[in-house]
Amino acid sequence: MKKRFLIGMTAAAMALTACGNIAEQTTSGKTKKSDAPVKVSAKILEADAPASQVAPAASEQFTKGAADFSAEFFKQVMAGNSSGRNVLVSPESVLMCMGMAANGAEGETLDELTRTLCGSDLDTLNSGAKAWSDAQNDPDLTELFKISSANSAWIKDMEGFNVKQDYINTVSGVYGAEIALAPFDSSTVSDINSWCSQKTDGMIPKLLNDLPDSAKMVLINAICFEAEWAEQYEEYQCTDGKFSAADGSVRDVTMLSSTEDTYVQDDKATGFVKYYNGGYAFMAVLPNEGVSVSDYAASMTGDTLTSLFDNRSNDYDVFAKLPEFKYDWDDDIKGTLEGMGINHAFDSENAQFSGMTDDTELYIDKVIHKTHIELDRNGTKAAAATAALMTDGAIIAEEKESREVILDRPFIYTIIDTQSGLPVFIGCVNDING
Repeated sequence: MKKRFLIGMTAAAMALTACGNIAEQTTSGKTKKSDAPVKVSAKILEADAPASQVAPAASEQFTKGAADFSAEFFKQVMAGNSSGRNVLVSPESVLMCMGMAANGAEGETLDELTRTLCGSDLDTLNSGAKAWSDAQNDPDLTELFKISSANSAWIKDMEGFNVKQDYINTVSGVYGAEIALAPFDSSTVSDINSWCSQKTDGMIPKLLNDLPDSAKMVLINAICFEAEWAEQYEEYQCTDGKFSAADGSVRDVTMLSSTEDTYVQDDKATGFVKYYNGGYAFMAVLPNEGVSVSDYAASMTGDTLTSLFDNRSNDYDVFAKLPEFKYDWDDDIKGTLEGMGINHAFDSENAQFSGMTDDTELYIDKVIHKTHIELDRNGTKAAAATAALMTDGAIIAEEKESREVILDRPFIYTIIDTQSGLPVFIGCVNDING
């Protein structure tokens, strides 16, 4: 058997929440990203050369491939959700995490990662990921809402273990990763948790409990987002209501009532889109009577996911009711990713990560994904953390035909980047009590 060591590759993603610890107030009262670094005990390393040039915008292949990955990832998670609990995943978080891992992979390990993540090759994956991240970090686009994307790579400071400079240059240049050389003791665990907590506004305060002796690296992606509804709910629109959970129980909820002008529909569901200030939107999809959320999720593809939003209609007034909700979700998604075609990366005998180091052989042992969401009358906040551990003005509107979408039973929703049409989060509400 080949001798292999443990790498911990961790991705933390945070969406739909303010990054309070690293934010400063603007004159409008919105938070604005601060470039102040997190204070850590680790030694910060620098790339010694710029990464190779990448395309300035995501290709159609990347967008389609990322949409396929998002739909299939959610479908696989829902298929394994036998308990009927609420689900929330961040496909973007997992894509960015595994994208950084892909840059250290070779052979079939690399091919499986890139095919699964974007349906193409490493150049397509890197250029698309960079374009997506750069757009989220563009200060000119975030005056009305808050979003940032950050990455870091933590390397164990030990004799006989060296990460290739080309790999450091790539994850720094393409993914903007901060690079830290650390002892991988309790201080490193504290530093990693502090970094994640700061980048996620405290909603993921503790990502790691410890680092095993065999751990050699930790890769982290963090996304932070907060947005208010473009059209706020007035007090009279917030009323007591009922929600029929998947298990048949009935919950008392606060229902948010509104008239929206964006309607979505396919042959199995109807829904609506409610916009946030800025470039993001909440799309809720209610399966038709007789179609469960599990059945609907099982039919999802990248095309059906994006076409719902792309083919949205403004021909109707949509009388919508949306419950306030808040919950957490977590799971080991290694089996999910294996089911999607990533196998060699988890194989202790066949994984190829020689693009990272020649000093040892690495493979991914498990991938933990944690999420959190809060949706209320003001807007939405959500968080996700992915840990991949590797071993060793008003006008008079014309009258329209109306539609009604009452989310008083299990439904599916997405938080969508309206520029790319890609989901940052996909969730399923089975029960208001989480």
